[in-house]
Order: sequence, then C-alpha cells, then structure tokens
Amino acid sequence: MRRTPLIATIVTIAALAFGGCVPGVTPPPADPPSSPPSSGQEGDMRTRLARALQPVSPDTATLVEDAARTTLTEVPAEWLDGWILIDVLHYGAHHPRRVYVALSDTDEVQLLTGRPDGFNAVVRGTEPSQDTAADVARTFLDTTRDFRKWSYRVERVEDVTWLPKPTAEQSRARDALIKKLRSKITAPRPVADGDAWSVTLWTVTGTSLVQHELTVRADGTVEDTAVVAEPDLPVPDSM
Repeated sequence: MRRTPLIATIVTIAALAFGGCVPGVTPPPADPPSSPPSSGQEGDMRTRLARALQPVSPDTATLVEDAARTTLTEVPAEWLDGWILIDVLHYGAHHPRRVYVALSDTDEVQLLTGRPDGFNAVVRGTEPSQDTAADVARTFLDTTRDFRKWSYRVERVEDVTWLPKPTAEQSRARDALIKKLRSKITAPRPVADGDAWSVTLWTVTGTSLVQHELTVRADGTVEDTAVVAEPDLPVPDSM
C-alpha cells in the first residue's frame, strides 16, 4: 500500500539544494509525491516519532518536535509492510540537517542514516522479488547515506551535475567522461544469483563516481560493495 508524505509541504529537489552543510540531499529521482495527509495525521505521526526517538536519539527527537523548522516526508516503499521510512529534514538557523529513520506500526524506531544494519533490521523478512529488488536496493542507498560527503544516485550520465563554469580542461574531461560512461551508467536490472538478486547502482559521492554492487537477499536484507569507478570528476563537491 502506498503511503503519503507526512506533511503538507512536499520537500522538492529545489528546496533541498543547500550548501555543503547537507551533502547528498537529492532524493530518489523517480518518486512523485502523493497527496498530503491532514494536519491531524501529521501531528500524530510527529508525536509518535519524537516519543519513539527520545530514548534512542534525543537530539533527533528534538528536531522532530520542531514542527516549524523540521519537515517529515515518507520515503515510498510499497514493498515494505509494518514500517514507514521517514526523511527528517531540519532547516536550522545556520545549516540544515537531514536524518533518515524508520518507524514501525508499534512505534519501534530504527535510525537509518549511516546504519546499514538498521535498514536490514527493518526489512528482514520482506521476501523481495525480481520486481522489487531494484527498489529495495535504491532505498537502501538513499536512506543509509551518512552525509559526510554530498552524495546522490545516478541512473544515466545525464543525471550527473557537472561544474556550471568549467575550465577548458574540465570541459574536455567532462565530454570524455560523458562519452565513456553513457553506456555504463544505466537503470538497475536485477540479476538472479541463487536465492538472491545482484543489483548495480551508481552514485556521485563527493567528486567520485562510485559503483555499488548490491546483493538483495531472499530475506530482504542488503549488502553493498562499493568501488570508486572514476575519481576526480569535474563536478561540485557540495550544493
């Protein structure tokens, strides 16, 4: 069942284009927003999430309680039952802060940012299929980013954000990379590997192009092996 975003103000890519304080703020590219719930629903969710976070991460709970400056947006995950994944974005006085968390129907909470084990605790037992393996892998990368560097997924070379005012040398490097990578960076195509699926995804992390070889196991858990495919891209290292 598709759930809706948790607030009336949907956080768009443009709204997330902050400075280097919050790297990797670009959300999954193919997640169109749904209709927002009522303010009563959002308030109830905010209260539940803040209460669940208090013993686990008091700082994050404080951010969630700040309804004036913190947005809560659900990450679409139709394949996941019993939990919702939430993008918590706080617009602080000096810089924004972003955290991904998961909240269960029984108000259990898991922190996801920088914590693959937290993600796997949430998804264990979901029994993914060939049709859902790619979405599971995408969601894993999107929600477990640690934000030490600006990072975003790309599924075609056109998704790469190049330097807006490159030098002549950087322009030549960019054009050569576009030609080289056009056939390499593609949308994921899960390949059966025994009772698991292998999924290849790509991210721009800092100024590097990173290739992720993910294994989506039969129990829903995910393992990621990441290798820098191209260092020193002519791209911004922050937004």
